[in-house]
Amino acid sequence: MNVGLLTIDGVLIVMAAWLCIGLAGIAALRNFKIVARILFPLSAAVSVALAALGLAGLPDTPQVAILAIGLPDLPFHLRLDALSSFFLLLLGLASAGISIYAGGYFRTGEGTAPGEADRPTPQGRRSRPDPGGGPRTRPHLCAGIRRKHHRIRSPA
Repeated sequence: MNVGLLTIDGVLIVMAAWLCIGLAGIAALRNFKIVARILFPLSAAVSVALAALGLAGLPDTPQVAILAIGLPDLPFHLRLDALSSFFLLLLGLASAGISIYAGGYFRTGEGTAPGEADRPTPQGRRSRPDPGGGPRTRPHLCAGIRRKHHRIRSPA
């Protein structure tokens, strides 16, 4: 008897892969190159696989998986039907886009936007994040507008 993997089995494999990627992210907490160049693209690929599984599960008949975890004599039941496949498709597409977009924020280091560390400043130096980790000063949104500050005086 030839038994292949069902769509719901693929969804469980994707969930296990996401859990492994999350644990690898905890292990490489401050290693931004691994996070940006390996973990985020890997998460995006897993997300695309989830979207493909959701698309494949749309025309299928409902599938049920019973896992041996949970309370005694009360196993964990999973069901994959057309509605849940549609939401898996949306979740996979959204998380793929988020993983690709978020990977850019971890390219050069903490607190720098994508490409910000390599952009020359007006003085010709390369901009780098504050090595001391202190707060960065930013110009106020209304820096070009002059306002008079009035002090409210209490009656004497």
